[in-house]
Amino acid sequence: MINKVDFLNIVKDQFEDSSSIQLELSDNFKELDSFDSLTGMCIMVAMKDEFDREVTEEEFRKISTVDELYDLVIK
Repeated sequence: MINKVDFLNIVKDQFEDSSSIQLELSDNFKELDSFDSLTGMCIMVAMKDEFDREVTEEEFRKISTVDELYDLVIK
């Protein structure tokens, strides 16, 4: 099982400005200025590619923090 720090880095890497953003597990990643629908799709695809877990649009709409995404995908 992947640890939360590595998971956080995978999510962070989906942002266009990943090198300049600060992102913590408890942060609402959807509130970052650089979050848009394309970033959301990239995160969903990364979950499928990295963890073989398809996150539906409905599931994705219900979560807001990286920690919630981790719980959805990993647990």
